[in-house]
Amino acid sequence: MASSTARWAFTLAEVLITLGVIGVVAALTMPSLIANYKKQVLCNQLKKSISTIEQGLQKLMAADDVTSLSLLSKPVFGYRSCEKSGAGNSGEKGLLSYNVFQFVEAPKNQYGTYCIEYDDGLYDNKFEQIVEIASDWEGDGYYLQDGTLFGIQQGNASGASCEDNTIIWANMWLDINGDKRGPNIKGRDLFYFYVLDNGILLPLYSKPLKCTDPYNYEFEEKNWKDMGKSGCTGIDKDDNAGCAARIIEKGWKMDY
Repeated sequence: MASSTARWAFTLAEVLITLGVIGVVAALTMPSLIANYKKQVLCNQLKKSISTIEQGLQKLMAADDVTSLSLLSKPVFGYRSCEKSGAGNSGEKGLLSYNVFQFVEAPKNQYGTYCIEYDDGLYDNKFEQIVEIASDWEGDGYYLQDGTLFGIQQGNASGASCEDNTIIWANMWLDINGDKRGPNIKGRDLFYFYVLDNGILLPLYSKPLKCTDPYNYEFEEKNWKDMGKSGCTGIDKDDNAGCAARIIEKGWKMDY
């Protein structure tokens, strides 16, 4: 007796409908997945950049056999004028004087001095936007071999002693992938820190601090949550100074 076996298959219409549904789902979810991936890449780069700079600062102190950055024997801050004939233009190379960081170079201005000046007409708009972190910034800037770009300056808070025994040595801005790559946006790849006297980077607005500067002026730092758009809302590109603090507090995640 002959037996027959029934065979079932999808019709062309069913296959097309299934593919269409898959395409719609992919179109809805892929942008979010890609955005989250890009954010995590930036967070990982931020973590790496912080570690690289902190290790370099520790080597800096070890090379001089000191336990605090304020005791370094060579001048790190030249207070160099960006003018060709400026009184402070002594040709000092700042951190380049120490062979501890894997520098590519320090950005030079039109006079060949190791100095970054806001709106000096030398760099393109992206770079000037980065330097605009502090108005009228004049300070040392450095490229690392991995593309990281950071600027360091003795600011108003330098030398301040805080109630938790924290001593602020300098201000720092950090572009984790350099000015040649985007997005060059505060809170995305551009972040602010205090450099502590022990070589640790303290993200701006990471915790409440009450400090007194060398001139006995008292000032107070708040947590990023209490700073409004100046903290880290992730919305206003002109602020977000406390986003490094937020990322670290959230377990190295950019949740904005």
